[in-house]
Formats: sequence, C-alpha cells, structure tokens
Amino acid sequence: MSYKVYERVVLAVIGICVAGFLAHWIWRAVSYERFSSRIASADRVVVSDGRESITITGEKVSEIVRAIASAHRDAGHYRAKFSFMTSFYRGTNSLGKVDICSELFMAGGYQYRAEDDALKTLVITPFMQKIEDEMR
Repeated sequence: MSYKVYERVVLAVIGICVAGFLAHWIWRAVSYERFSSRIASADRVVVSDGRESITITGEKVSEIVRAIASAHRDAGHYRAKFSFMTSFYRGTNSLGKVDICSELFMAGGYQYRAEDDALKTLVITPFMQKIEDEMR
C-alpha cells in the first residue's frame, strides 16, 4: 500500500471516529432536552426508596423540574448510591424518572449534577423528614 493510500485510510478512520463521537454527543444532548421538556408538564413527583414514598405537588414540582433541566452531564465516577427513585407524572401518565443521590442523579443511563442543592432540599429532605416523623 502506498503512503498516500495509507494516509487516506487513516484520515477516513479518524473522521469516522470523530463523526461517531459527535453524533453520540448530539443524540445524548437532544435526548436529555426531550426528557426535560417532557417532565416540564408534570403536576406531581413521587419519590421512593423502595419501601417508603412521598408525593410532591404544587410549585415544588416546577422547582425540581428546573433543577433537573438546568443540570449538566457529570463525568465523575463516584461511589454514590442513587437511592431516591423520583418519578414524574401528569395525571396518571408517567413522564419519566431519575434516580437521585444528593445533587447527582441518573437519567437515561447518564449521570448529571444539579447546579445547586435544590434536589437535596426539595426531594431528599422532605423524604427523610417523613421517615423521621413516622419513627416518632
């Protein structure tokens, strides 16, 4: 194989790899935007740890949705346990779910980080408060 043919093959392989990476990155971004748009119409959020659950309604639902929609992909690898299964509903229709651990959450198989501790304040704290109240 001549040097020019080899060079073209290498450039083609590099181009395919870069195009594949970009296509995957764009697909993931569009998919997350669609997810965020879908949960924006939620009228309630159900949080569960597998044994107990709470339902959140009203303005707090919008705040939770905003925290999730404004989150950024987190490339860190933590020994986090995403214990709080958080499902979004409009009426009886399920709109989607995330698994939360403090400001981190999993959505669509990817890990994200909320910009502030809104998820902890709006989701985890009320859930833990319910557990504490039931123990009294």
